[in-house]
Amino acid sequence: YETKRPAFSNGSVILILPVANLYVHIDKNGYFEFTCLSAGEYEIIVSIAGYEEVKTVVSVEEGKQVRKDFYCKPMKTEEPPWG
Repeated sequence: YETKRPAFSNGSVILILPVANLYVHIDKNGYFEFTCLSAGEYEIIVSIAGYEEVKTVVSVEEGKQVRKDFYCKPMKTEEPPWG
C-alpha cells in the first residue's frame, strides 16, 4: 500500500534537542518546519495516526536550510482469525 501522497492527518514532528524537545504539527499539505535552529545534529521523529513512526538524524549547518522528506509506512490492520 503506497499512495506517495502527503500524509497530513493527525500528524506531529518532534525535534529532539540536547535541552528540550520541539513539536510541530504537519499542515494540510504534509509540510512541517522548524526555524532558527543552531548548527548541529538533531533526531527527528515523525508520528502520524495510522502510520508507523519514523526516526532519523538530520545535520544542520549554520545559515543553511535543510529539506527532509519522510516515507511513512501505513500500519497494517490485521483481522483476527475469528473475524
